[in-house]
Parts: sequence; structure tokens; C-alpha cells
Amino acid sequence: LNPAILRTLSVLSCFGFKTEISLLRLLQESSILLGGGFNLESLVEEGILEISGSVIVFTHDLVQKHVYEILSKHQRQKLHCDIGTFLATKTNLDSSLAYKPIDDGMEQLYICHGDDTEDDGSSNSVLSLAGIATSQINKAGLEFISDRTRRIRFAGWNMRSANESREKSNFHAALYYCKNGLSFLSDNLWHIETCQLSLELHEAAASASIAVGNAEGVAQYANAIIDGPLEFEKSLVAQNLLIRSLETQGLYTECIARGLAVLRQLNFDIPTAPTPEVVLQAMAQTTNIASQYNFDHISDRPEVIHQKQRNALRIIDSVAVACYLSTSPYLPLVACSTVIYSLQHGIFHCEESVSSFVIFGYFKVYLKQNLDEGHKWGKLAHRMLETSRGYASVRARMYLYGFLLFWFIPIKESCLRLYETYAIGMRCGDVGSAMYSLFFAWVCQFYGGEKLSIVKANYKEYMKSIAKYSEDVSKKLVLRKVNLNELMGISDDNPYSVLEGAFWDIDG
Repeated sequence: LNPAILRTLSVLSCFGFKTEISLLRLLQESSILLGGGFNLESLVEEGILEISGSVIVFTHDLVQKHVYEILSKHQRQKLHCDIGTFLATKTNLDSSLAYKPIDDGMEQLYICHGDDTEDDGSSNSVLSLAGIATSQINKAGLEFISDRTRRIRFAGWNMRSANESREKSNFHAALYYCKNGLSFLSDNLWHIETCQLSLELHEAAASASIAVGNAEGVAQYANAIIDGPLEFEKSLVAQNLLIRSLETQGLYTECIARGLAVLRQLNFDIPTAPTPEVVLQAMAQTTNIASQYNFDHISDRPEVIHQKQRNALRIIDSVAVACYLSTSPYLPLVACSTVIYSLQHGIFHCEESVSSFVIFGYFKVYLKQNLDEGHKWGKLAHRMLETSRGYASVRARMYLYGFLLFWFIPIKESCLRLYETYAIGMRCGDVGSAMYSLFFAWVCQFYGGEKLSIVKANYKEYMKSIAKYSEDVSKKLVLRKVNLNELMGISDDNPYSVLEGAFWDIDG
């Protein structure tokens, strides 16, 4: 093969087994392809490549591997770096914006990397040009990119690519970019110049780890912030992610203890002894404070929420979930504290405030047998969700339709809303809330008189999606379905059979 054709093959091998023709055409504008051109026809005739639509494919993975490995390590690293740097000029990776579409048809390209072990999700996902450029830089590696300024620059690229991946619900790719971004900052994690970037990468890595069910990753990245040199307020996002991870693992006692300790550091007045008398006193106090507000006009009031307040509310929300799942007597106290905090600070529309309105209304019904008051708080929560700018209020929706409004609206509507909440939860990575939304939907279907065969069919279909995300979450849902089966009178000798094929090993 002549040098120009061999160079074309070398460039293609850097992207793995296959890539888009349009990407190769884009590289014609650079000096990376010798002579600025490529001759695919001859390579197809030689049986080295195949063209399938808009995609170029090596005829065998061993061909791609051989082409890639005949390059020296330094040549491969330099080629990856040159490709990534050039492609980045077609994006705005170096600007303050995280993402901006480029030429029509070029903002998303299918790239399959050669190394199947990389946790970037690229073998089965669509990456943007910015993500492709960043991945090429990552393949060049730290050893090749030794300059400190360039390392910080490329860490920033990974942060932007991680954010873009999270927006597209590609959490495996987000975690991949965060890991690489942190590796570029490994010698300067908490330096004044890189401190904010390092904080954002750690937070994003912990968040993505929750979405993919990696509890060890959450602890690793969150504790790096909590145990680091930053002040307490800077650690609140990490504190919440760690607390939420404990909740999703079922470590409810640890979750509640840690969460309450953090909230008390934030000056929340939560009693240490949740006796019945203390709970009823807290509910009476909350009712008295709430009576000073006109619920009909709350949704029209402008809302300004500071980051510290939002972080505090997220911690409360995680603690509330753990309290519910463990039937902790702290749940009404946490709800009361959140309601008071939200009202006094003018925070009504955010998910955590809405959740507290629902839970407080729930206890109005179950502890005080006051359906009118419960309905009032439910209608307030519903109005807040309807006027909320964000769509991903998954937990608040799950609480509202699974806990409270089913008392006051048709059962079929509750089911529909809960299935919608499941879909939103799966899109935004809140698999736990999606799971409970499904469970409450099945309960509503049962009490609503739905045929048991339909409930069972829905269960099997949705479990296929849940099982792809997390083995632990799937097992928890199976156990809850076992309880529902007993209620329905359904006998199932092997309840875990619904997970067959999802995991290699399912123990009882």
C-alpha cells in the first residue's frame, strides 16, 4: 500500500472497527490525511474495508487491530492527539459553553472504539463530535500529554463531554469522561487554578455512578470532596450524593444518621427523639405556620433559590426516602422541617419542597384522618409540579400519585401518571424512583379492578428495562412484587425467573 492509503487506514483504525464516512471527509480539511484525500474504493476492492451506507467497516476486527498495532506507541498517541485536537476546532470545547451543534449532519456520529473494556458506552451509543474529539485525546493518554496547561485544558473537555452525555442520559459515557478528566488533573486536583473543575468532575462522576448503580464509585468520588480541603458548604452536593447512594443500597439507618447530622450542621431543628407526642407537636406547629400563607397565590410568587438551599433540600429528600422505606418515625419530622423551611424561604416549585408538601398531606390523612387537609396539600403539590420549569421531578410525582392523590382522583389516572413517572425516571437516571412508581402503579391497578393477567404481563415487560440498569434494584422490585402477589393471591414458585437472561447469577 502506498503511504497515503496506509495513512488513511491508520486514521480509521484509531476510531475502532467502524466509523462514519462523513468524519473521514471532515478530516480532509486537516493535514492528518496525507495529501488531504483518501481512496476508499481501492481499499474496498482489496477486501480491507466495506462500506455500509454511511459507515466504513473493517472486514475483520483482526485487520483493524493489525493496522493499529503496526504503528509504534508514540505514533498512535500522536495520531489520537492530532485527530482529537483537529476535531475540537469544529466544536466549541474550548469555549465557556458545554455544547453547540456544528454543521448539519455532523453533530452526531456513530463511533465504535476498538477497546471493548472502556467504560464509555461508545460501542452502543451515538457520540457527538465534541465527545469523539475528547475520546481521541483520552486515548493519547497522560504519558503523551505531559504539559500541565494542556492537561487542564483537556480535563475541561472531558467535563463538557460528560455534561453533554448526562443530558442525553448516557451515564456510562459521562462516567468515562469524568474519570479521564480527573486523571488529567491527578497532580493538581485541589490547586487554586483547578479546584472548581476538580469539584465539578468529582460531583459529576458520583452522580453518574449513582445512575449506573456503582455504589463504590459514589463513595470514592463523594468522599474525595468531603475529606478534601474544601469548606463544608462546598461539600453539600457530595454529601447528598453519598446519602442518596446509601439509601439506594438499602442502608437506611446509615443514610438517616448521616443525613440528620448534616442537616443539623445546617441549623435544621430536627428533634432527636421522634416520639408520638413530638411528631404531633411538630405537625401542629407546621399547620400553624402554613395557615399564614395563601395557597391559592403561592404558585404565582416568584422564586429565587440559592444553591445552598437547594442542596439542603436535596439532602432532606434523600433522608425522607430512607425514612419511608425503613418506616422510620423521623419521616413526619423531616417533612415538617422541610415544609417550614420551604415556606419561610419562599421555595415552592422545586422537587424537594413539593415532595414535603405531599408527605405532610399524607400524614394529615393517616395520622389526623383529615381528608380535606390532605387534599389541600395534594392540590398544592400538583399545582407546583404543573407550573415547574423542570420536568424531572420524579420523586415528587411518585409521592404525589403513589401516596396521596389516588384518594382523590380516578385510579386509572393515578396509574397513567405513575407509568409516566416511571418513563421520566428511567430517562433521567432515577431508576429507584422509577421502580417505586411501577410498584405503586401495579398496586393501583390491583385495587382498581384490573385483570391480574394484565398486571402480571405489565410486570414482566417493565422488569426487562429495570434489569438492564441494576441487579440490586431489580431484586428489590421482585421482592416487592412477591408481597403484592400474596395480596393478589398469585402463586409463583420462582419469582426471580422474570430476570432470566438479565444476569449470569441470580441467587434467591
